[in-house]
Amino acid sequence: MLVAGVIGAVVVGGGGGRLPGGASESGGHPSGHSATTAAGPTGTATIPVTTLPPAAGSAPSSATLSANLLAFADLGGFYDPVPADSSRQLAASPCLSQLAPTGAATSASTYFAGPARGSLPAINEVVAGYNGAAATAAYAHDVSVLQHCSPVTVTVAGATATLRLAPVANTLPASDTESAFGGTGVVQGRTWSVDIGLVAQPQVVLLVIYIDTVPPSNAIYGNFPSTLAAALGKLA
Repeated sequence: MLVAGVIGAVVVGGGGGRLPGGASESGGHPSGHSATTAAGPTGTATIPVTTLPPAAGSAPSSATLSANLLAFADLGGFYDPVPADSSRQLAASPCLSQLAPTGAATSASTYFAGPARGSLPAINEVVAGYNGAAATAAYAHDVSVLQHCSPVTVTVAGATATLRLAPVANTLPASDTESAFGGTGVVQGRTWSVDIGLVAQPQVVLLVIYIDTVPPSNAIYGNFPSTLAAALGKLA
């Protein structure tokens, strides 16, 4: 296990050329969690803001985080790893750049280009390790950034989309400390969807950015909920 005391980790496995799945869509929030509201282009939605139990542990090493990132085999063999682009999305706009783990004790990231037209779906994963209870503050900071992040710019294979984010239903079981945001933008006559998920653990904050088309790519490539669950499963 990567981190002791993982909150509601989802353990998943792949096979048959498909992304690991098993995450259920739910708009519910963990019992006892406080919440705030944020207005987006689709209205007002509730966002969980959770205080994690005090943690006295140390951050996993960057090497350990790197070893537990999503890998080629985890994604059914459909995606091409592009290490040089692992910080691309966070650098694409001043808004998302605030999510860079500059205050983390350790960190690791990866990027995958998809098999469909325009290198979609595209997946950017960033994992940050924190000492003590610092992950709580980092998670709250990142949620606040995404609540107020507008506009957001993302770039895939030389094409750029600018869009507004709004809170979306959580995709993991209610026992997980998760916030999710999404939006759409038009790129060269095509509509892109952008989903961003944050998951907090006692010493780790997981960030996954998933970019696809509207309508979505072939289901065999997976989707945002399955990718977020797979990333969390690697940390369990």
